[in-house]
Amino acid sequence: MFIHAQGANISMKENNGHFVNQLLLFSKWLAVTTLGWALSLLAVGGVNIHSQPELQTLIASYFFNGALIGLIVGVGQAFILKSQQVPWLKWTLVTLIAYAIGLPVSIWLASSFALWNWPAGLPKLTENPGIFMSISLSQAALGGVILGVGQWLILRKHIVLATRRGALLWILGNVCGLGVGGFLATILDSLIWLEYFSAPVGHILARASVGVVLGLMTGIILVRLRPALLLA
Repeated sequence: MFIHAQGANISMKENNGHFVNQLLLFSKWLAVTTLGWALSLLAVGGVNIHSQPELQTLIASYFFNGALIGLIVGVGQAFILKSQQVPWLKWTLVTLIAYAIGLPVSIWLASSFALWNWPAGLPKLTENPGIFMSISLSQAALGGVILGVGQWLILRKHIVLATRRGALLWILGNVCGLGVGGFLATILDSLIWLEYFSAPVGHILARASVGVVLGLMTGIILVRLRPALLLA
């Protein structure tokens, strides 16, 4: 009886320790992802494009801010996933490149689709203030495919459930995180015009909301896949 009770106590302590480690992993993951997005200067709420130069400027902004987000998030996540088996430099570079390429490419695809469906009879991007197309981060959700695939190629070697299901969950988590986060950012950005927030505060909240949603989705998936990592 005593031996059985002692074994149950040990098992309970191990489960509690595992839960605490998973919670710490999730909390750090969420914080780093939120910080990376909040510190950028990306226009996530939506931009009205009137001309080709404006579109090129927006794409360039997504490239440079994507690189900044990728650097901050990549370095932070690399230290969270610290293990002799997880190459922190490779993780950082993959995340940086994925953000720097995925976001602007998605914006370019979104603008191309809008131009393909441009109403007949209206001039395209001629700097007319009354004729424009609106581009927002929610339209760049496909950038999550590049980010998800790039990170999964590293994670699959260090996660217990390195399966197609795991890969699909990770990629969808990034796509949905950007899409839902971008939609939420658009709502928060619109509240600036209704004077609920000042412009600086509103823009920071909008960017941070993307990091929160993306961090929540990918963090939950990471924990559920039970990573075989040495957690800090």
